[in-house]
Amino acid sequence: LTATGAVNLNGGAFIFNEAGADLDFRVESSSKTHAIFVDAGNNHVNINTTDDLGADLNVDGGIAVQNGSNLPQLTLISTDQDANVGPIIKFKRDSSSPADGDTVGSLDFFADNSNGDNERFADIFCVLDDITDGTEDARINMRTAVAGTMRQRLSINASETVFNDDSVDIDFRVESNGNANMLVVDG
Repeated sequence: LTATGAVNLNGGAFIFNEAGADLDFRVESSSKTHAIFVDAGNNHVNINTTDDLGADLNVDGGIAVQNGSNLPQLTLISTDQDANVGPIIKFKRDSSSPADGDTVGSLDFFADNSNGDNERFADIFCVLDDITDGTEDARINMRTAVAGTMRQRLSINASETVFNDDSVDIDFRVESNGNANMLVVDG
């Protein structure tokens, strides 16, 4: 406790900086000087960094969320009242030497198989095909596991949309109202 009231015990709770002064709060770990850092003057909380990475919560390192129920592990809520898009998940590759063929981001789906091995069962990822200013092109790929091997099922790029680019024995089928095989391509 200090004379400035930086830390108070009020009603069974510790209150840090109740007066709202520009007083930072910092917790060190054995190797990080800013394991937890509340930047009072800039109104953000940091983990393993002092840098404002552009958000209210800035984390330098991975984040793992575990939940022992079937409730959502992550919920994004936008309370914005206009007609713009929200909430937004942003994948940003911030490279000092970007190159054609770089992968921007990936959604990876892992689960345990019958042997208890954690395996990739599907993924969706974006690849930069052309990074040239003014002529940027990219593609989105979707893959699933087929007989234990990841196989590309769908690729959407600047010039075409391709199904089964890996030439696997997989059928393509479109249903209509009442016809399960309205259009079939036998792989």
